[in-house]
Amino acid sequence: MKFSKHQETGRSCVGDGATIVEFTSTTGILANAIVFDSASSLLFGAISSAYDFLNFPMVHGLCELIDTSEEDNAVLYQTGPVRTVAELLTMSARGKKKVSRKAVAELCLLTGLILIESSENGYPMGVTAHGDLRPERIVISAGGDLSIIGYGLPNPAVISWRQEDGDAPISKLLTYAPPERFDETPEDARSDVYSLALIAAEIILGAPVLTGTFSDVQAAVQSGLPAATIAKKKKQIGAPFADLLCAALATDPDDRISPEQFVETARQLVEGVQGGDSLATAFIPLFSARTGKAIKATKPDAPVAPKADVDSANEIKEERFSSPSSKATSKLQKPKETINLKEAPLRPTRKDDANTDTETTARPKRKSPVKPESNRPKRSSAKEEAPKKRRTAAKEKPPEEVAAEAPKKRRTAAKEKPPEEVAAEAP
Repeated sequence: MKFSKHQETGRSCVGDGATIVEFTSTTGILANAIVFDSASSLLFGAISSAYDFLNFPMVHGLCELIDTSEEDNAVLYQTGPVRTVAELLTMSARGKKKVSRKAVAELCLLTGLILIESSENGYPMGVTAHGDLRPERIVISAGGDLSIIGYGLPNPAVISWRQEDGDAPISKLLTYAPPERFDETPEDARSDVYSLALIAAEIILGAPVLTGTFSDVQAAVQSGLPAATIAKKKKQIGAPFADLLCAALATDPDDRISPEQFVETARQLVEGVQGGDSLATAFIPLFSARTGKAIKATKPDAPVAPKADVDSANEIKEERFSSPSSKATSKLQKPKETINLKEAPLRPTRKDDANTDTETTARPKRKSPVKPESNRPKRSSAKEEAPKKRRTAAKEKPPEEVAAEAPKKRRTAAKEKPPEEVAAEAP
């Protein structure tokens, strides 16, 4: 398969009656092609007559048709990196994880808005409905932007059956078809809302509402069985959601809820649903898969981390989030008594010590290589300290001891003075 300035990336999503194939342009822009399983010359004739609208629809969320290949029964749309709702259904079924009601309500709201505007803009060109709205035609980007591809292009097999008196198509091609398609009456936005309601119900229930052979599906649609089925499962779906879907699944288009009312009710459901992942969040796991077939239901086993020491683990956990438990602190030493620096006295410097006779306050004991200094202030010189000692001794000792020590000092002085001075000072 070849498109001008595009080549396949290798990613694809196989659906009923067609396959979605991803392409990349020479400038690196991603696109997706719908490759139909069957051919119909009428399809490409309709594309030619409405090409101006399909190529430039001027509808936010409606992807532009940028190329066609009648030889390959394919049409190419500029989409960017996207995933389909069909892949979301497959992942949900394999992983047994249901999509939230909030995500489904957002799907109804966003898709409904695009369908309404597309029908209005396409009306002058004779394109008033999608013609084959199904999970493979609704795509979402990694950022959560919803888009629609294949607008105005019915499946070639259905065209052959309706307009070329061909054989009836396989039933899966009509699983989301409105009654108008079986009755061969014109379709509009109300027909698309019917198909959208069937898609939403399938996401919630985890299985298609319509199953069986072609005759079974046709009889069910024409008899109003889809709405009756939803009404029976109102408790499972939720009353507000079930009421909206039943209103959109009325057999007669005139009895259905209008597309505008459908969108407004979906908006109220989005605002009213409490909790649940958004539509964008639901699609995040899909962007790690290479192809639609390669979605893995189970996650790979995570590497086993080495077993940590129980006490160490407890210490880390308790320390971060709460006070340590007795088990975590049993091996820890009690902290030593600390000194309150605000209450402890300031230690005078050496310069202040030389000029101060005041008693120092006792300091708390601590381990230090420096020996504690004496309470007695240091002497600056022998001559200055001699009188201090005599005055201090005179105050502290009795008079008898002072008198006894006086001759000793005189004798010491006599040894140092000349004989003449000694003789003069003798009594």
